[in-house]
Amino acid sequence: LPILLSLPVGFLATALWVTNNLRDLPKDKAVDKKTLAVRLGGDRTRILYAFLIYLSAISIAAMGFYDVNYILALGAAVVVFSVGHSIVLRVLHGAQGKELIGILESTGKLHLLLGVLVSACLWISAYWL
Repeated sequence: LPILLSLPVGFLATALWVTNNLRDLPKDKAVDKKTLAVRLGGDRTRILYAFLIYLSAISIAAMGFYDVNYILALGAAVVVFSVGHSIVLRVLHGAQGKELIGILESTGKLHLLLGVLVSACLWISAYWL
């Protein structure tokens, strides 16, 4: 369970890093800096971001197969997926520059939401169910 719990946290932390690299992509490309975003290109980096957000939701749902009530885990996954999906749409529709600062903020808030939901799932499963 601890390893499984680290996955959504890691996926969202990586999504934050990918967003930052996407924001810096034009400058990094101009100075030939070899970041992952420069190597992948803008479109693939945006797809990577989406993949990381969706993987975080899927890995939360997987908690239900362990010590967490499945309905609670699935509910948390649906919330993270729906909030994350709205952010992903902004990224996939070509957010650039200052818009990506808002994406960074939204992704950070999603990370906080994930922590609250997972903590609530664990607490309710341990003490109420």
